[in-house]
Amino acid sequence: MSRRKTKSYERVQPQKHASPACVWLVLVVSVAGIAAYANSFSGVFLLDDYSHILLNDAIRDIGQLGAVLSEGRRPLVNLTLAINYALSEFDTPSYHVVNIAIHLLAGMTLFGIVRRTLLLEPFRQRYAGAAPWLAAATALLWTVHPLQTQSVTYIIQRGESLMGLFYLLTLYCVLHGAASPRGGVAWHVAAVIACALGMASKAVMVSAPVVVLLYDWIFLSRSLRETLRKRWGLYLGLCATWGVLLAVGVVQGVLFPRADVSSTVGFGSKDLTPLGYLLTQPGVILHYLRLSLVPHPLCLDYQWPAAKTVTTVVPAGSVVTALLVGTAWAVVRCRWAGFLGAWFFIILAPTSSFIPIKDLAFEHRMYLPLAAVMVLVVIGVHFLLRRVSDRGALAATSVRWIQCGLVAIVAVLFCGLTIARNRDYLSESTMWRDVVDQRPHNARAWSSLGVALGKEGCVQESMEAYQQAIEADPEMSAAHVNMGKALVKLGRHAEAIHAFQTGLALDPQNAKAYNSLANAYRRTKQPEKALDAYREAVRLDPENADHRFNLASVLIQTRQLDEAAKQLREAILCQPNDFEARLRLARVLNQQRRLDEAVVEYRAASRLRPARTDVHYELGNVLLAQKQLPSALEAYSAAIQRNPRLTDARCNRGIALLGLARPDEAIAEFRTVLQEDARHVLAHYHLGRAHLTQGRRQEAAAAFREALEIAPNHAPSRSALAAISQRQ
Repeated sequence: MSRRKTKSYERVQPQKHASPACVWLVLVVSVAGIAAYANSFSGVFLLDDYSHILLNDAIRDIGQLGAVLSEGRRPLVNLTLAINYALSEFDTPSYHVVNIAIHLLAGMTLFGIVRRTLLLEPFRQRYAGAAPWLAAATALLWTVHPLQTQSVTYIIQRGESLMGLFYLLTLYCVLHGAASPRGGVAWHVAAVIACALGMASKAVMVSAPVVVLLYDWIFLSRSLRETLRKRWGLYLGLCATWGVLLAVGVVQGVLFPRADVSSTVGFGSKDLTPLGYLLTQPGVILHYLRLSLVPHPLCLDYQWPAAKTVTTVVPAGSVVTALLVGTAWAVVRCRWAGFLGAWFFIILAPTSSFIPIKDLAFEHRMYLPLAAVMVLVVIGVHFLLRRVSDRGALAATSVRWIQCGLVAIVAVLFCGLTIARNRDYLSESTMWRDVVDQRPHNARAWSSLGVALGKEGCVQESMEAYQQAIEADPEMSAAHVNMGKALVKLGRHAEAIHAFQTGLALDPQNAKAYNSLANAYRRTKQPEKALDAYREAVRLDPENADHRFNLASVLIQTRQLDEAAKQLREAILCQPNDFEARLRLARVLNQQRRLDEAVVEYRAASRLRPARTDVHYELGNVLLAQKQLPSALEAYSAAIQRNPRLTDARCNRGIALLGLARPDEAIAEFRTVLQEDARHVLAHYHLGRAHLTQGRRQEAAAAFREALEIAPNHAPSRSALAAISQRQ
């Protein structure tokens, strides 16, 4: 319907609250969504989950809110991950619960938008009775659609679904505010807040102010001038939320990428030009549209090749260009179909236009655009069946039953495909086998399959997968490095070193590869080469505590204790709660006789791992050497409390008691030690000393003789026994 024909009536009127039927319909959508994703709770971490979750130190402490929100360009996603980590660390079910909850809320919001839109003029007269049912059908099919699995079951892609939820909430609040008799200021404020939260979830939200304005113009107002006159404050607020993208570094990353960073998004891409990306996207978009209607097979990692020939560009480009022209024409004519087309293309634009992204195709990018396709299908089928009914070919009752039957059949089919797809997410090897079956030339998939098989203990199979990756892409550094790690597991260190060197020749900036190479050198007794490789790993990644710790280990081995201590201190600065680094530093300081510093590090280590008896025992030894006998006694007592059979700790505790002039307690400790180990030389010797303090020379002499029988060259016992003989 053209704009001219809509000027004679009020387009927005206050709407009644949702009927009980709407509540039941929303419940049906939610139950269907839960049924579709009920088998996803055991889904494992995959691909980008490692860098954003497993290796993301920023989410480990939700109390450090500043660090949580400042890490990366999606602070709200990071916050939700930090909450998950606080609840369950790396147990995946809680992560899936959050993902599913986000998706269900988005489905409910989509229901509300479609229902309220169909109750607007000029749709009310035609769709008033069917609006809840059409909205439910749209939300149901969208919620259980298999294409959504990548945004829901693939954990880190909650960024897409969370952004989608706030995108829909922004539009819902504007729609609700337009129908508010008091001007809807509160709803407009809520819309701006939702939009800002969406910007903090994912940069695709950048299009929200434009799409909301377009919706307002087409569905809520009589003209664009009226739209801006009535709600200029709203759009000023929505546009202001673009500042979030500037604040988190998205704008800078896309437009002005740093030269020293390997960019995956934006104009800093080395492998793909904006024109090359643009020419490839029509084929990708048509693939998305096909999956919207026939969602099989799905693929986690397409590694979509860039279009390089006319035959790969022109056919798809012509179709997409025609769709864009048709959308523009429909928008100008103010048809509702024009908005659906605009929704589809505008939301896809940040990822499917000319801004280069390392991965040219990913299914999760269809999370929101799919809503337009589902609305078009549902309304289109309803329109056709109603036309058939109007011509008398079918009774109205039959049409309703046919509609319900079609929706039920498609929903059950989609639900079944979603459940089947979720099974692929239950193990890494299953998922990557699925990918290589579909994309046999995908080197990254073969390499990832190799890693997954290695975790399962199938080392030989993992090497075969790495070989496939190398054949698919001989210049893939990661495949060579992973091959090296597999060779290390098999003890083939010389071959592993060669594999690491090949990988590093392809990617000299790979700090972890240098660390792995250094480990191989250590195993082959080449400490100098190991030192060089570890130093290079530290140079490339100075914030990595593990690299510094490994370097310090070889420095200790080669007796370079000063530099070892320095590296361990740097490792602790990178990772203050690194127990092993603190314990190793304490031992190095002890070797250097820097006892005061050693005590500090031992105490810090004991706070991190209070159950470690060796820490308390070694701390006691340092304190004993410093003549801090009460503190030494306390440390030895802590060690014995955790391991009562730790004879050396008991013996040294006896020595401390003896130094504190408590010989009876010392004698009891030494005798307990000798009950456990009758050949404990020091226990015999110090028992003799304890007897001497009480004037029991015969008992002391017997203890010294026992020590000498066990260790004839034990000089202190021989000297003590000689002294007793002289006095007699």
